[in-house]
Amino acid sequence: MTRSEANNPRVFGESKAFTVTRERILIWLLCIAAALHVFIFSAAFPFFSNVDEYLHFDLITQYSRGQVPRGFNQLSEEALDWIVPYASPEFLSAPEEFQNGRFPTPLWKQKTPEVEPELAATRAAWRGQVNFESSQPPLYYLLASAWWWIGKHIGLVGLQSLYWIRFLNVLLIAIVVWIGYLTARTIAPERIELRLGVPLLLAFTPQNIFYTINNDVLSAVCFGVLFLLVLQWLRAETHSVWLGVATGLAIAATYLTKLSNLPFIGVALFVISLKLRRITWQTSGTGLAAPAALLVCAAIPIGSWMVWNKLHFGDLTGSTAKIGLLGWSQKPFAAWWQHPIFGPGGLWVFWSSLIASFWRGELTWHGRFLNWGFVDWFFVISSLVLLFSAIA
Repeated sequence: MTRSEANNPRVFGESKAFTVTRERILIWLLCIAAALHVFIFSAAFPFFSNVDEYLHFDLITQYSRGQVPRGFNQLSEEALDWIVPYASPEFLSAPEEFQNGRFPTPLWKQKTPEVEPELAATRAAWRGQVNFESSQPPLYYLLASAWWWIGKHIGLVGLQSLYWIRFLNVLLIAIVVWIGYLTARTIAPERIELRLGVPLLLAFTPQNIFYTINNDVLSAVCFGVLFLLVLQWLRAETHSVWLGVATGLAIAATYLTKLSNLPFIGVALFVISLKLRRITWQTSGTGLAAPAALLVCAAIPIGSWMVWNKLHFGDLTGSTAKIGLLGWSQKPFAAWWQHPIFGPGGLWVFWSSLIASFWRGELTWHGRFLNWGFVDWFFVISSLVLLFSAIA
């Protein structure tokens, strides 16, 4: 652009609009790239992965029948109809553990009558499994069961409809990339390296949790929306009722997706409460409308689920019975400080292993984590460098 063109407001406006258009096209391409990479890996892995995929699928079958779990029961018969023929041993077992050092032919490919005793034995072994995820909040399972229903009604059957549930993650990762772009543009609209860098990182993140059926995948979307809304609370001097309604629903969705999202919700509410301290309360109560809408829209769904847990699982979160089912025990508060994590060595072991799995996930293949030592160390070291850089 020449100097005379730059000084021409019309030419400058057209150039800026063209740049914005190209940027949005690039973001759309990143969304497509993210969707494609999740699609490929979701389709590449057999069922059911080691990250409790069969338990999440069992809950989807229950919600698809309109049944909300009322306790920690064994796997449903409908879930077993799918798990028994389609479950694959590649995740937890090495081929050397089988005859001739090869994995057996999947049961769903064996149509001869001789396979019936093996099917019965496999079903008996799976039937004893208790679903300890039954007290998890319902939002993901409702969404996945509706998605599964769509797949069945467009003609997908058998193994195809199982993969269709996984392919819900293809849509979710594309939404995550777009939310990342909106977040970066909101925080630093003048910095193109952030506006493009954040969605670029999200599009090619190696986190393999997006390749399986699980409720973590929806958490990224729900909290991403909540984070965007918190930014609106921080940027605006006045807050509309609709912002309060949207934030309350986002908080409810985040909680009703996964219980472990609760700390994120706590941080969001803390930040909003700090912002609300600046409101002039002498404005005939108009400053209270938005936070009141937030509380109502968040409290009703969350409170309803807590009441359900109390009635059917014994406590508000459903965690006490689950802890007993898994054989865990609670330590007295004074004994917490005896944990090795509070020493330099233990802290480093915790940090290094946590950061590696944070980036790559916890999928195993042939009984070993899907990892590469060099890349794990890159994750650990670069995360430390970036953390200290951000602090500085």
